[in-house]
Amino acid sequence: RLYGPVFKAGAFICYKAEACNLCKMYCQSFPLEQAVNARATCISVRERLNTIASRPGGAECLASKTLALELLRSNYEVPFMLETAPNEYITKTAKVFSKAVMEELEILCKDYFNAKSLEKSDVIEALGSDEDDGDIWLVGKYYEKLLEFDFPVSNSDLNVVDESKLLSDVHYHM
Repeated sequence: RLYGPVFKAGAFICYKAEACNLCKMYCQSFPLEQAVNARATCISVRERLNTIASRPGGAECLASKTLALELLRSNYEVPFMLETAPNEYITKTAKVFSKAVMEELEILCKDYFNAKSLEKSDVIEALGSDEDDGDIWLVGKYYEKLLEFDFPVSNSDLNVVDESKLLSDVHYHM
């Protein structure tokens, strides 16, 4: 088992349980783009974003739409059953996010970024559609969070599915 920070496949990853000076230095000193994308550090998301924001150009970097859209793109899909008629079902997929992504989106939108500044079409494109019919299905609790963070979406743009309809357990994600 590794302990402490390492570079693995060009990414910075730390396996320590508590904040280490190297991770803090990484967020303070490495190029902004690398520091913004260094999510596998041992410091908290809030500390990482605050450190980046304190750097020259850091607040502007966090206020740009690039990071928010990148986080929205980091969704993944879980299957669910959609009832099309009484006792007739088809399998679809719904978008979900990891707990870490939702935490970062929340801090980003509350402290640095105005999600209302995004175009609705950019949000929809970032969420992506893998369905044949072009529909985007999003689990309800994530849809509610996007609304809470002021993303310009509505239930006319996205199909919202109840978590109880999912065929796999996502309770550990959020």
